[in-house]
Amino acid sequence: MSEPSSLYAKIHITKENLEKFMNSFPTQPPRYKDWQSWFNTKKMYGDGIIDEKELQQMNFPSTAIVKKIIEETQSDELPGFTPSEYDEEKGIWHLLIPFFRENYFEMIPILSLLRGVQQFKEKNEEDFIIVYSHFWDSGVDAYIKFALSESLFVEEVNEIDLQLAMDYVTNKFKNNNFNVDDV
Repeated sequence: MSEPSSLYAKIHITKENLEKFMNSFPTQPPRYKDWQSWFNTKKMYGDGIIDEKELQQMNFPSTAIVKKIIEETQSDELPGFTPSEYDEEKGIWHLLIPFFRENYFEMIPILSLLRGVQQFKEKNEEDFIIVYSHFWDSGVDAYIKFALSESLFVEEVNEIDLQLAMDYVTNKFKNNNFNVDDV
């Protein structure tokens, strides 16, 4: 049985800039040079080596648009589920992919795409992306924080961020009458 992790992102961004980001070309994986250092912190099958050639093979096609890729990550198991929500009052974009991936190599393209929001978002160091096992309790796979000019993998997870993600997933399922046992 597959046990994919959940992905949650909380990003401060204006509605206009979110629209620009959604209609932009995704940031390609080779843009970031810290994939190997992230891999080095994880236990995985195989040698756990990611090289430039593999990253190039993960590039999105030239016709790709962020919004379309995010829509395609939507789980068919949750009809009617909306992964992307914008809180206009707070100026915060929330993204939730409850059944994301379980393989680190497969996470790279979407994490790269999401890290690309850096050039559109507000300057707020509270923003983050977290990939963790919400349904199977096997820990955090990736935790990315946004500094003023870059996104960085962080090993030590801020417990407040993790709790925020967990609460968001729980509330989203509860408010939409989704039952994980039915998935």
